[in-house]
Amino acid sequence: MNTIENLQEDALLLEPRERFDSCIIGTCSQTGRVVYDENKILNVLMEDAKEINELDINEEHVEQIAREYYEFNILGSYMGEMTPMYVNLLEGKFVGDITP
Repeated sequence: MNTIENLQEDALLLEPRERFDSCIIGTCSQTGRVVYDENKILNVLMEDAKEINELDINEEHVEQIAREYYEFNILGSYMGEMTPMYVNLLEGKFVGDITP
């Protein structure tokens, strides 16, 4: 059974783990790289942005701050061969579920 405790020894994880471990959705079967759900990460970052920025800013601005941080500091970073993977889960039916 795959659990966070059973990840490859050289797997790279986002820090702080207490915030981002809940965003892990699996590992790559070929490489052992950790796979994160992009939307879950964005939700964590939005929560953090709200806590840090005590100003009265609207939800759209909070989302923009979180997305910019994610794209530059997380998605745009390369940490070596075991850099985590980030996926955007599809909503609705999968291609195999579509009937003609």
